Amino acid sequence: MYSVFSVLLLLWPLCIPAAPAPVLAPAPGRQTGLRNANDIYTVEVRGDKYLVYSPYFKRKEEAVTELVIPTEAGQDDQIIVLEAYNAEERARADGSPRLHLSEVVENVARNHARKPLSSINWLVIDGVINRPTVEVVKRYKSDWQTLHPGDKFPARVTVTSSDPSWPAFGATPFFKTANYLFKDDRKAVRSIDIAQKWNGNNLWFRMG
Repeated sequence: MYSVFSVLLLLWPLCIPAAPAPVLAPAPGRQTGLRNANDIYTVEVRGDKYLVYSPYFKRKEEAVTELVIPTEAGQDDQIIVLEAYNAEERARADGSPRLHLSEVVENVARNHARKPLSSINWLVIDGVINRPTVEVVKRYKSDWQTLHPGDKFPARVTVTSSDPSWPAFGATPFFKTANYLFKDDRKAVRSIDIAQKWNGNNLWFRMG
């Protein structure tokens, strides 16, 4: 027979409260819903970079949209679009419309970066390859060269509403995206900076 003391020794470990389980950080590369937990659009967060995936994009293993929303002081008023293939998504079986770039950016900023659009002054399109936009930039450069024969096109130039080419820029997809994205904040494109880089032209849409 066990003594009372022996029984107490056996039961003692059961009386000690268990330590709380540690909170585990999300695994690297983990994807979460863009708009809600059950969304077919998913987001992978890598620091300040946000990769958005869609089952309707033909290259499913690749992000349909890549954004950078900087947190560093001096750059934290920008949203940078690195990749945007939203127009290449396939038609859906149920006939529902795809998300436009402006909707993707808005949801990433609000739901994942926790960044109010009211704090953003620049929408940057990195390495523009959209054909209509590229053609407008080419025409602008050609017209500029005609007015400045022999001069080298600046590394960065600003286009404003007083420029004759402004309506042409206003008809491009990214210009429309910028205006639609900020419509609830009553902001619109005030100017466009064309910046030459190794990967083409970056367009900086100044919102105000």
